[in-house]
Amino acid sequence: MIILPQLRGALSARRVGSGGGGSPGGSPGGGGSPTDGDVPDPYWSIVVLLCHADGADGPGTPVNVVQSLGRGAILSGGAGMQFDTDQTLFGSSSMLIGNDTTRYVVSDSHAHYAMASFEFTIEFAVRLASLTTAVLFDTRPASNEGAYLALTINSSGDLIYRVSSATRITGSAALTVNTWHRIAISRRSGTTRLFVDGVQVGSDWTDSTNYLQSRVVFGASSISLGTSPCDGWIDEMRITRGAGRYTTTYTVDTVQFSEVGYTEQLFLTHLDSTAWTDVHGHTPSMTGSVTSVAGESGFSNCADFPSGTNYIGYPAISGDFNIGMIDYTLDFRVYITRATTAGEIMVSLEGAASVGLRVTHPATGVLQLEYDNNQILNTGYSVVNDAWNYIRVVRIANNTRVYVAGVFRASTSGAMPLTNVKVTLGAGASGSSPLIGNIDEVRFIKGIAIDGASSSYTVDTSPFSDTYP
Repeated sequence: MIILPQLRGALSARRVGSGGGGSPGGSPGGGGSPTDGDVPDPYWSIVVLLCHADGADGPGTPVNVVQSLGRGAILSGGAGMQFDTDQTLFGSSSMLIGNDTTRYVVSDSHAHYAMASFEFTIEFAVRLASLTTAVLFDTRPASNEGAYLALTINSSGDLIYRVSSATRITGSAALTVNTWHRIAISRRSGTTRLFVDGVQVGSDWTDSTNYLQSRVVFGASSISLGTSPCDGWIDEMRITRGAGRYTTTYTVDTVQFSEVGYTEQLFLTHLDSTAWTDVHGHTPSMTGSVTSVAGESGFSNCADFPSGTNYIGYPAISGDFNIGMIDYTLDFRVYITRATTAGEIMVSLEGAASVGLRVTHPATGVLQLEYDNNQILNTGYSVVNDAWNYIRVVRIANNTRVYVAGVFRASTSGAMPLTNVKVTLGAGASGSSPLIGNIDEVRFIKGIAIDGASSSYTVDTSPFSDTYP
């Protein structure tokens, strides 16, 4: 695990929690039991809104702590927005709504708030002073009941999830007064669920909605901004785009949501022998004839891929390559032995039907990225024949960036989730467009884009360590 450098200062100021359920090393689970301390969030890199509602008692502006990291939009509030230190779930204060149409938390519209067809989780805490018909969370733009979501409450304490002007989930008598309640909306694998205090309320809803971009509002209506305010307080607001954190009963956090990223090296092979072993135990499957030959100076052997359909595949272990939209780093070295008359795939992260990422070069030799069989990036940089090329692909937020020889070459934007993929060396997952050349030192890391904001970095001159960092 690694604590992201830009967050170390924040950790010295306050405690953090795990941010909810899931196994950081693989697919998310139903829940977790966080403890005090620097507990990493496995989905930190795809959190697009996080607000702790901490501030001095009185008027003030809430802060989206991930906005400075390039995720989501700046928050603001209505004219009467204020912090209240008399009521707080965690931290120093909460945001007082108090049945006032001038008190609510609102963001600007942002592409990160277009949930589209992705998995997502929306979470916040609310304490009600009275039960009135009100809007707790809303993404509907002015006078528009289209593909947007809203969460409302009525005078009976029923929690109602609405999409496209229709009620989709109702949690009967879910909320009571004078109690902090933890609310979560989670879409996973096409099913949306509603949770209160870690327990599902209402029924599953089969959800194929392609949610549109909008602003987000906590504590009142967005379709008619500020109307239907809740009578109470809001705290600990978080939106995760790209992961449905919860599918069943989970233990709610006992401290503030985490600001610590979780990093895990998923795959590393040095390709030093024909066992083609990966240090993390993935079982290699070789097709054709791949041999072990002397590698670059300073390294041991490497894998040699001759002409023909020859490649090595590494299936996932318990879905560990299923990282969705989380940040990642893919490193490898490739030696192209001759110019080709057709495109070649060097390394791929693909699943069934070739869905996933390919690092390729066509007959022109220009390094390219493909996703779902479509070219998404032409770097304009030609790989060098009869020489070692050091290639790094990183995803940071919604941007995929490519480096060669430690120098940034090109980038492209877009979600491009990696779902149920395997690592394949020397071809596509099904053996398509095989490479003629050598590959060495292949590494795949989840949760961080190493040097991803830099224009250059120093290339390693020795084999990668078996552990990261």
